[in-house]
Amino acid sequence: MKLTLNLGFVLVVLFHPTIAKCQTTKELKTYVYYFASDDLKGRDTGSAGMHSAAWYVAGKCKEYGLSVSVVPVGGCKNVVAQIEGKNLTKTIVIGAHLDHIGIRRGRVCNGADDNASGSAAVLGLAKRFSAELKPNYTITFIWFTGEECGFLGSKHYIKSPRFSTKDHVFMLNLDMIGRLNRSWSKEPIDVPIILRELYEKYPFASDITFRADKGSDQIIFAPHMPVVFLHTGLHSDYHKPGDDADKINYEGMIKICNYAYDLVNKVLGKSNVDDYILYGLPIYSKIKE
Repeated sequence: MKLTLNLGFVLVVLFHPTIAKCQTTKELKTYVYYFASDDLKGRDTGSAGMHSAAWYVAGKCKEYGLSVSVVPVGGCKNVVAQIEGKNLTKTIVIGAHLDHIGIRRGRVCNGADDNASGSAAVLGLAKRFSAELKPNYTITFIWFTGEECGFLGSKHYIKSPRFSTKDHVFMLNLDMIGRLNRSWSKEPIDVPIILRELYEKYPFASDITFRADKGSDQIIFAPHMPVVFLHTGLHSDYHKPGDDADKINYEGMIKICNYAYDLVNKVLGKSNVDDYILYGLPIYSKIKE
């Protein structure tokens, strides 16, 4: 009897869908190849391809056990998924824009790096956090629409009843994280000790971590809370048909997902985010190959 019970327990641990603790390159690759497929025709805001991508995200979040809302925005949708925290008065946002620019001059711009990569990473993080114990703060995952059209999705969220400057304490935005292939020289910066610890663990981290007053959806959140922007830089395929899934560095994406996961956990462990994080970070400036 004991043997049977133990074997049964082992099988549950191995095969229960919520047990997986971390992302895999295969998983991230599956997401990116779907978002950046020709079938979605570049995920232009309001297009059938963008609607399909949004419903795909919503379905995956439900599969992973998150509460999900699909929110109409300007002819398209934000997808908002949530893990309720122990402290219901504090919320962390992890976001990425799901839209891209569609078809230009008769050619599909698939937007694998911009921003299938960030959208896939947030989906992987949602799965990872959903498999763990209830976090200290509520974690809200958002896949924004309309970033390419003037941040429509993030502006809509900020104006929505669910947003409160008292409740929202931190925002992490992932946009174009698929080309971790190089490093850049930057001036030494004095960052809080927790970030220094993460930079020691992840040598690439200081090259991709910014606070930002431009560039992506985090600028809409920045007046209200600390924000971090993860971004591996512009490249010659930016907003062009060559931004395809076969050019993504999936091993690099895994490293960035692990860094993002650890960063969020550092925030979850703090009673006051403003006391220690982010204001020493460099402001984002466009970085090209």
